[in-house]
Amino acid sequence: MTNTTAESTLPDNFTSTEISHKEAIETVIDSLQQNDSAMVHHDDQGYLWKFKYGSVQTYVQLTGETEEDLLIETYGVSTVTN
Repeated sequence: MTNTTAESTLPDNFTSTEISHKEAIETVIDSLQQNDSAMVHHDDQGYLWKFKYGSVQTYVQLTGETEEDLLIETYGVSTVTN
């Protein structure tokens, strides 16, 4: 058995783009949301997103962008009635 290691280098025109936690959360929510269910609330205490994915109502709260800030996720299953 032979172990090989491949090294790759990034092209010269490659640029690394850092995005904020807010942007990352919104990108993920945008890719998951169904039926235009996403809502966002912003105030001086941070951001709160609410969206539905399938039958699950999801809340995501971000208190800020520093390492001391909190990211809180809450999930709740919707009751389906006919």
